[in-house]
Amino acid sequence: MSVFMVERDLKGISMDDLAGAQKAAIATAEKMSGAGEKISYIRSTFAPEDGRCMCLFEGE
Repeated sequence: MSVFMVERDLKGISMDDLAGAQKAAIATAEKMSGAGEKISYIRSTFAPEDGRCMCLFEGE
């Protein structure tokens, strides 16, 4: 499997909304896996100074 990074612009997001965005990324990866796409969420890193969020996924 390969590791993929998705960069998201979340400038101005609240910490509560950031937690929701992370949960949505996890849920989407799980839904895709359930549909036959082998993908799993690894982690996210958020840089609040510029609003960038890097999400790592593992997949084929």
